[in-house]
Amino acid sequence: MYDSSSVYFGNHTWSHINVAKDKNVVKKEIETADTQLKEKNLNEPKTFVYPYGLESDYATKILVDMGYKLGFTTHSGRLLCKEKRMNLPRIRVGNAQLSAFGI
Repeated sequence: MYDSSSVYFGNHTWSHINVAKDKNVVKKEIETADTQLKEKNLNEPKTFVYPYGLESDYATKILVDMGYKLGFTTHSGRLLCKEKRMNLPRIRVGNAQLSAFGI
C-alpha cells in the first residue's frame, strides 16, 4: 500500500478517541499519531479523519495549526468548498463487510 499512488495514510488520532474530549488529551493524541506517521514518511499530504466522524472546534484548530490540509467527518453530502476543507463528508464504513462497498 505504501508504494501505491492510490492509497493515502491519514491521522485518526493515536488511540481512536472522540476529539470532543479534554483538549490536552486530544492534542496529545493527534500529535502522537502525527509523529508516528512522519517517522514512516506517511504524513503527506496531511489529512485527518475524525474518529466516529465527530469533530470539535478545538480539534480542528489543532489540526490547522499543525498544517493539516483536509479533515473528514461522516456527514453525508457531496458539495465541497475550500471553507469546509476541514469538515468534508465521507461514507462511514462501520462494521459492514468490505464487499458491501464493492471491495
